[in-house]
Amino acid sequence: MQQKLKYLKIDEPTYVSHNDKLSNCNIGQEIIKHAHNLIYLSIERDLEFFETLFSKLINIQKLKLCGTSDKWISLNLDKHLEFVYSELQVLNVSQITYSIAIEIIKKTTGSIQKIWADSMHIRNLSLNSNTGHFIQCISQFCPNLKYVRIALNDDYLDKLESLLTNCKLLEGLYIYKDKITFTTINMSLLQNQRSSTYNNINPSFTDKLLDKLIRFAPRTLYKIGINYCNFKITVLDRFFNHWKGRKTLHLYSIVDKDSNDCFYNLNYINEMKNLIEKYTNEGVIKKFQNCNFNDDKDFKWCY
Repeated sequence: MQQKLKYLKIDEPTYVSHNDKLSNCNIGQEIIKHAHNLIYLSIERDLEFFETLFSKLINIQKLKLCGTSDKWISLNLDKHLEFVYSELQVLNVSQITYSIAIEIIKKTTGSIQKIWADSMHIRNLSLNSNTGHFIQCISQFCPNLKYVRIALNDDYLDKLESLLTNCKLLEGLYIYKDKITFTTINMSLLQNQRSSTYNNINPSFTDKLLDKLIRFAPRTLYKIGINYCNFKITVLDRFFNHWKGRKTLHLYSIVDKDSNDCFYNLNYINEMKNLIEKYTNEGVIKKFQNCNFNDDKDFKWCY
């Protein structure tokens, strides 16, 4: 193994024997010895090994965690709280619990510049308490944030307001529909649940969302991706008109033809096309791209 291991990607097979786990083999022990040199770590599945590494990643700059089962909820980071991750700049998390992501963010010193969250686990039906706390944590501990991807609904728009107000260097914001993965759930409760959290997003929410962006977005923000489709043309028109005088917009995924909550028809397409063309000619919009993104590389962000 090289003396100063700096970049490491661990993608463990779905099943490995106890003796072959990195936590229990010679390769794993060698990695642990060099953990303090790591500046990039991407790790999937191997829960125990990540827990072992966590306290030793003192120079980590980019961290990518991808869970594949609800075992991630048992990860115990409490014993590592005395450590600080002052070098962490990029946090990419998928299919882990919000609580783990929150604890990691809390252990930084304001160094994080990008957070990309997708398909997060929640422990119960209280999605708001999970997502709301996550957004609030970002607002509180990430003053130098430039790019962020979060789930959102109308129950915690106030948290978005806080994020926009406190993260004054924000350049890119991607908001997506909640892709919920439940770790502990009563299915009968889910079947009876009829709140907006689990149903399609209503138009009034998107109206409020654009209003929040107009009123509270920092002057640095110009890359916006919103994975909803039910924006009224009149509301978008007002948003673009209010955006005049700010940085030219790069827009992504505002219209989604595969969504069930949008009356997707030719008239709407033509009206949207004309609106985008109008504000492109007026210098309000520089780029418009209608597609869904599963990875931050697709969003054309400089990281």
